[in-house]
Amino acid sequence: MNFPCMNRPIKKAIYRIVLPYAVFAVAWIWLSDEFLGTLSLKGSEITWLSIYKGTAFVLVTSLLLAFLVASEEKSRALVQQKLSETAKALENREARLRLFIENAPAAIAMFDRQMFTLVTSRRFITDFGLESREVIGRSLYEVFPQIPERWKEALQRCFDGEILKAEEDPFPRADGKTDWVRWEIHPWRETDGSVGGILLFSELITERKQAQEEIRRLNADLERRVAERTAELEVANRELEAFSYSVSHDLRAPLRTIDGYTRILLEDYGPRLDEEGRRICSVIRGGARTMGKLIDDLLSLSRVGRVSMQKTPVDMEGMARSLFFEISTEKERERIDFRINPLPRAWGDPSLLRQVWANLLSNAVKFSSGKDLAVIEVTGEDREEETVYTVCDNGAGFDMAYSDKLFGVFQRLHRASEFEGTGVGLAIVQRIVARHGGRVWAESEVGKGATFHFSIRKEGGHGH
Repeated sequence: MNFPCMNRPIKKAIYRIVLPYAVFAVAWIWLSDEFLGTLSLKGSEITWLSIYKGTAFVLVTSLLLAFLVASEEKSRALVQQKLSETAKALENREARLRLFIENAPAAIAMFDRQMFTLVTSRRFITDFGLESREVIGRSLYEVFPQIPERWKEALQRCFDGEILKAEEDPFPRADGKTDWVRWEIHPWRETDGSVGGILLFSELITERKQAQEEIRRLNADLERRVAERTAELEVANRELEAFSYSVSHDLRAPLRTIDGYTRILLEDYGPRLDEEGRRICSVIRGGARTMGKLIDDLLSLSRVGRVSMQKTPVDMEGMARSLFFEISTEKERERIDFRINPLPRAWGDPSLLRQVWANLLSNAVKFSSGKDLAVIEVTGEDREEETVYTVCDNGAGFDMAYSDKLFGVFQRLHRASEFEGTGVGLAIVQRIVARHGGRVWAESEVGKGATFHFSIRKEGGHGH
């Protein structure tokens, strides 16, 4: 049975009250008539029985109707309660959603198909300077009349179902300034699947953009300064090379002349000179040779910083062993207990590392020359990012109070009358080790020897 002209509540009342009542009434009348037909009664008895039947019908149907109405009212109350609870739950969910959107750390705004604003986050209001303006219910194009055409085109594409975004986009402000914005827009849909409007997510990145521009400017300025400094360094290197050439040729010639003529004086006129004269000539020759050695060391020091390194795996154990025999005489080796332990291989320039070993081993031999039995020991240790090598002797040692001067140019911790030298060797060692990304340090005690350590960065380290 269908009642197209009736609304839903009336239809429900018919189905749940009227129909059950009508069915019961028909069944009562039919069954009661059938029952009376089976009885052999007189006319007056039938009349009274019909009256009783009618009265009972009214009472029973009244009770039934009251029950059906009460059931309907109870059902309506339950439905009304559920509707009220559902409405309250929806209100709570909407309030929480609005609270989430309003307090979201990102700028969020929701628009309908006419781009009227439905809801915004506080961040959206503050980012775009809208604190003093009413936004809800107003069109985006009314709030931002200066909105670029490319944004309008992007919004139209979003209405067609696209999701669009930009990592950085200039946005003109009403005061004439330009902000930089990172944005993303999504279409939101109605229950029937049609696009109901647009969700906008944005982030103001003006400060980040300005910082990036400042970094670019600083980098450009740094590159310019580096280029200028590099040019100055190249000029200084050329001047240094010219000076080195002058030292190696122009200064050595007078030294050779002084040494040569003094030697001739001693050989040809020695008998005519007294002992003091011969001593003075010897001092002159010694000074000339020392000056020549000093010039050689200074040239070596200058070349260390300029020479291009050719790094390869280096057999440090074989190099240290062969150099010890090169820098020591057979007579010196008779009084030296030379101990070399297995050494890890290094990654570096062989010629420069050879100079490191030569200088350290020469110092060990020289400063232990006063011992009847000198002990020189060489060890190595593999570490995580570097390899450390050690040269230890039991020679003269030095006072650690002056250790900060140890690796400076022309710095000597012993008198020249005790141990000859120019004070450049350890400076060369430090410069070579630094170019290999390592470090050099020493420990000592006067009269008990010295221990020198140097480290070399492993392959892939930051030597230069």
